Amino acid sequence: MAKKINVKLILELRSAGMGRNAIAASRHISKNWMYPKKVDKCVRIRDKKKQKGKTHMSNKNSPTKYSEEFKKTIVTLYQSGKTYAEIKKEYGISSSALSNWVRKYSQVQVDEDTVLTAQQIKALQRRNAELEEENLILKKAIAIFTPHSDRD
Repeated sequence: MAKKINVKLILELRSAGMGRNAIAASRHISKNWMYPKKVDKCVRIRDKKKQKGKTHMSNKNSPTKYSEEFKKTIVTLYQSGKTYAEIKKEYGISSSALSNWVRKYSQVQVDEDTVLTAQQIKALQRRNAELEEENLILKKAIAIFTPHSDRD
């Protein structure tokens, strides 16, 4: 009958610094099972779950997704004086992603108490264009429906 192996216990013992041979001897299990295959896989899965700030997609070639809070923090770092190269090296973020985030999350102070982001400015520009178009349509409607006097 095969012995049931407690992987969590083995991971705890490895984290505590206990060697592979010592664990195998104390648990009466084969050294061959112990580390190279299954425990190593469990360690990699555990380490992936511990990463904060970003979550990996299932495919290695797919892009990494970052949280909104993380993106805003990176933009704040850039605005406080760090260069693209420093941020790219420290956090592993591509230059294009960083420039997109800076463009998207940068803030502009309009008045003493008013601060706008790039998204808010774009929304205001869109609304302004709509209002100008409505204004033009109303001017044309007035010209059409206003009676003209033929006193000439």
